[in-house]
Amino acid sequence: MRAVLGFGLLMRRGWRVRESEVLRSIRDVLNTGPVRLFRNNVGTALVVNHKHGQTKQAIISACARLAESRGAFAQRMSFGLSAGSGDLIGYRQVVIGPEHVGMTRAQFLSVEVKADKGRVRPEQVNWLEHINQAGGLAVVARSLEVAKQLLTTPFSADTVGSQTGD
Repeated sequence: MRAVLGFGLLMRRGWRVRESEVLRSIRDVLNTGPVRLFRNNVGTALVVNHKHGQTKQAIISACARLAESRGAFAQRMSFGLSAGSGDLIGYRQVVIGPEHVGMTRAQFLSVEVKADKGRVRPEQVNWLEHINQAGGLAVVARSLEVAKQLLTTPFSADTVGSQTGD
């Protein structure tokens, strides 16, 4: 919570706020009530224990050679939803039109968190567009305030796919 309270002061003093601090504040503050957000780490890993000073490629090559010498193989493991998917994913509860009066449904959420000068990569743009076109809500948030505004805007057919925050 400390990072959330300090944002305004940090920005007024001209200090840059790290993306990880923005992400943590969005997750901690907005993960209540009708909104639920979960961290979505995306990447590839090869778990090894190595001596300092070796390059990453040397370590990977050594692991592959060792595995082959023992009749096995080394393989990278991918994790997360997909390349370009948001840093935070989840849902928000929404009430849908007259035909579903009183019924609550979940709308898929995807939040790509960027620092003030962070760039949205092409695969992230594709993800944002895809989710919004499918009826979910995918946004780019550079601050807690922007995320709060975008994620708490009431659901309506007019706003589906039109919010980006960037």
